[in-house]
Amino acid sequence: MKRLGLGLVAATVGAIMLLMTAPHAKAETIAISAMGFVTHCPCPSGGFLEEQSNGVLKTIQQNSKFFAPVSFPSGVKVCKVSLVYRDFNASDTMKARLMRKTYAATGTITFGAPTTMATVSSASGAVDTVRTASTTSISSATISNGDSFYYVQVDSVTFNLDFLGVKIDTKLTTQNC
Repeated sequence: MKRLGLGLVAATVGAIMLLMTAPHAKAETIAISAMGFVTHCPCPSGGFLEEQSNGVLKTIQQNSKFFAPVSFPSGVKVCKVSLVYRDFNASDTMKARLMRKTYAATGTITFGAPTTMATVSSASGAVDTVRTASTTSISSATISNGDSFYYVQVDSVTFNLDFLGVKIDTKLTTQNC
């Protein structure tokens, strides 16, 4: 009877531990709404770089920059980065860049510049509709959470480009993009 009771306890503890483990990495799309992006000043005196309307970020200042952190699961690689936007400006573009900031946890304080993993730009031409620009050209696509942080930077050179968000497609490192 004691053996049966101990066996049930061990099985129960094992099942609880299995349920508590972190989920395994899987292929997924990380969608970052423009509403989650922030600016880092210097800002125009007494003003903002953007306004929002119906979940869309509308740039109202030239040369605006917006930033959002990206939290990747371990064991994945980036396959595609997409910029979702509305463009009604025939000549200027909006650009989204996936950035990696690596660091070394040593006694020496040396901070190098972040590296660009991917860049995607809005298309030219004035089309007053929601559009998506994408790239599959990814530099150092494998995610390394042990020594890196990741973020997206969106640059808008003019004020008549609306920004809806960025999507990042990932796959397991064992899978093809």
